[in-house]
Amino acid sequence: MPKLFLVVIPILVGIFLAKLKIISQETNRKISSAIVYFFAPVLVFYSIWHFEFEFQEIKNLLGIIFLFFLINFFVAKLVLSFFKIKDNFYILPVVIINTANLGYPANLLFWGKKSLPFIATFNVGITFLLWTFGIYILAPQKNFTERIKNIFKIPVIYAFLFGFVLKGHNLPLIIEKIILFVSFSAIPLLLFVLGTALSSFAFKFSKKIFAGVGARFLGGIFSFVILFSLFDTSLLYVKVALVNVLMPSAVMNYVLTVKFGRDREYMLGVILLTTVFYWIFFIAEWLFLKGAL
Repeated sequence: MPKLFLVVIPILVGIFLAKLKIISQETNRKISSAIVYFFAPVLVFYSIWHFEFEFQEIKNLLGIIFLFFLINFFVAKLVLSFFKIKDNFYILPVVIINTANLGYPANLLFWGKKSLPFIATFNVGITFLLWTFGIYILAPQKNFTERIKNIFKIPVIYAFLFGFVLKGHNLPLIIEKIILFVSFSAIPLLLFVLGTALSSFAFKFSKKIFAGVGARFLGGIFSFVILFSLFDTSLLYVKVALVNVLMPSAVMNYVLTVKFGRDREYMLGVILLTTVFYWIFFIAEWLFLKGAL
C-alpha cells in the first residue's frame, strides 16, 4: 500500500514548484517533449526487453486487451453520441488507462511479484494502443495518410521494435544501468508534469468531462463483468486483467494532449476525476476479488 501513496509525491512536488513559479509553462512543455521523445521510448524498450514471457499466456492476455479496447471504444462512442460529442479525441481517456504508475502497485498488492510479467504485458499492450490509435486520433490533420505518418514520427513505435529484436541479448552493463535509470525516472516525471498542470487547473464541470468519466467507468464495469463471466479466473493473467480494466485514465494522455494542442481542460478533468473515483472501485475490487477468488 505505501507504494500507491508514493504516486502522490511527484504530483505534490509539481504543484508546489509551479505555485512558486519555479516551473514555467515553457519548462513544462520541454519536460513533456522529453517524456514523449526520450523517457517513454526507453521505458517501453525496457518493459519489452527485460521481462520473460510465456507465449501462449501472453497471446491470450493480448486478446483480452483487444477485447477491452473494443468494449471501451464502443461504450465511449455510445456515451459521447448521447451527449452529441463527435470528435474521436474524446474517446482517448476512456480506452487508454493508467496501467503503469497505478497498475503496477495495485496488481502487486493483489497478486504479488509473480504477476509482474503479466502486469508488464498489459501495460505494453495499452502503451502500444496509445502510441498508435492514440496518436492517430490526437493528430490535428484530417487526412488519413498524414495521421498515420504522425505515428511513425514518435520514437516509441521503434522502441517496441528494438525491444523485441534485442530480447534475449545482453547489453553492455553501462547501457543497462542507463536504461534502468531512465525507465524508473519516466513515471515520476509524468506525475510531476500532471502536478504542474493541476496547480493552475480551475475545474469547471462540463458535459464532456461528465461523459468521459462516465464512459471510462461504464466501460470498465462492462469489461470486468465480461472477463469474470467468460474467462477462467484461476489464471493469473486473467486476475491481472480484472484489476486493470477499472483503472483511471492514463497521465500520458495529458502530455500528448498538450503536445498536439487539443482540449487539455477536458483531459485533465477526466484524469483527475477518474483517479479520485478509482479508489472506490479499488476497495470494491479488493473486497470482491479477495472473497471470490
